[in-house]
Amino acid sequence: QLVEELGISGATAFRGRLTDLELAEYYAGALATVHASPDEGFGLQPLEAMASGSLLIATPATAVEEVTEGAVVLWVDPRVDSLADAMRRVEHDPGLVEKARTINRRRAEGYSWDRTAQTLHALLVDMK
Repeated sequence: QLVEELGISGATAFRGRLTDLELAEYYAGALATVHASPDEGFGLQPLEAMASGSLLIATPATAVEEVTEGAVVLWVDPRVDSLADAMRRVEHDPGLVEKARTINRRRAEGYSWDRTAQTLHALLVDMK
């Protein structure tokens, strides 16, 4: 209803649950990914977005700051005007978006399920 009231129904879509492939395609095709949750446990969503080369617009949270270190991130506070300013900046700075495509993918490569399994295995072996 709010989308209709704001007159943005032509630019808004509610897709519901996405498959992993669809989600990766959305991340890769977006100018940016907004992650405005201060309660994120690890930062998996920002990491998934980075793996697809998405620029991040995010609110500071310890885990998110850790996994995005060295990535292209526009840090904002969770106020609507701050988020809107960041979105406008992304829209008008294609160089920033392209920079994120390379840097954020590279940063995300440091986190993989294979690397996680290898690290966990090494820790468990060391505990014997």
